[in-house]
Amino acid sequence: MPLRVDTQRTTFTSERQKKDHTAKMKLPIAIAVLFLVLAANTEAQNTDQTWEERMSVFGSDMKTFAEGIADKTKDVAQDIHNSDFATKTRDWFEKQIQKMKGKLDETFGQQ
Repeated sequence: MPLRVDTQRTTFTSERQKKDHTAKMKLPIAIAVLFLVLAANTEAQNTDQTWEERMSVFGSDMKTFAEGIADKTKDVAQDIHNSDFATKTRDWFEKQIQKMKGKLDETFGQQ
């Protein structure tokens, strides 16, 4: 019986890994496109400025953008932390730990 060679095999071991790789590549590309758009926008608005002035404005725009993203991320993290699910989960773990401590004290505390 002749050996069967799979000619369509790639470096990815599954379709899921291929999709994950593609998804991971989308974010850096989107960020790069966003920076290019912001740079073009800044450049189009300030045609009479020097290169240094344009880069300074671009830097301050990026700082403002990053601060906005940081604030939004912080708000989302706080919302998740204060969500009903997170609160109930923390309470459940605390109760389980207290039960374990009680059992350990009951078992080993009498020595």
